Amino acid sequence: MYFLWKRTQHGVVQISGEGLSDFIRGFLTAKCRLCGLALASGCSPQSLLPSSTDKDSPPADDPLTVVLSMTDSSSRPGIERKLSFLMRPLGLAPLVVWGTPEEELLDLLKSPWLWMGLASSIALAVIAGWEGFFWTAFCGTAAWFAARGLASLYHLAVRKGCRPGFAETPAPVAPKNPAL
Repeated sequence: MYFLWKRTQHGVVQISGEGLSDFIRGFLTAKCRLCGLALASGCSPQSLLPSSTDKDSPPADDPLTVVLSMTDSSSRPGIERKLSFLMRPLGLAPLVVWGTPEEELLDLLKSPWLWMGLASSIALAVIAGWEGFFWTAFCGTAAWFAARGLASLYHLAVRKGCRPGFAETPAPVAPKNPAL
């Protein structure tokens, strides 16, 4: 979707909603999520035509409403300042609206992986009994922790310069062709 950004004497300047969303997501922290944005279409009278006569006047700022969601409220002012710093040179004045992160629970309930795991657990408990269910869950959990531990050890070894499982082998030599 394209937003009407500016009307100039040379035509209409439009901005891509997806491109602007990607631009904003690139500067957000991992715990912060962009839920939506809205750009007012040419609402300020100064943005209808550029002020070519007065070059000293600052560019008009069009309001950009950014809806964000984050659980940690301590870093919210820093994110608002960062967005304002990034958007002001573009002629946009971001208005940050904070939403509640309750949507994450709804996203989890909509996940097919959750329902697959729940249905599989119920079927296992019915078919194999509670003892079979316990030992399956125990072995699966132990395997998960073993895999995570081995992955951590591998990454630690790679950081120290060792690459386990990759022996130093000489470069392959092409076989000699007896026909030549």
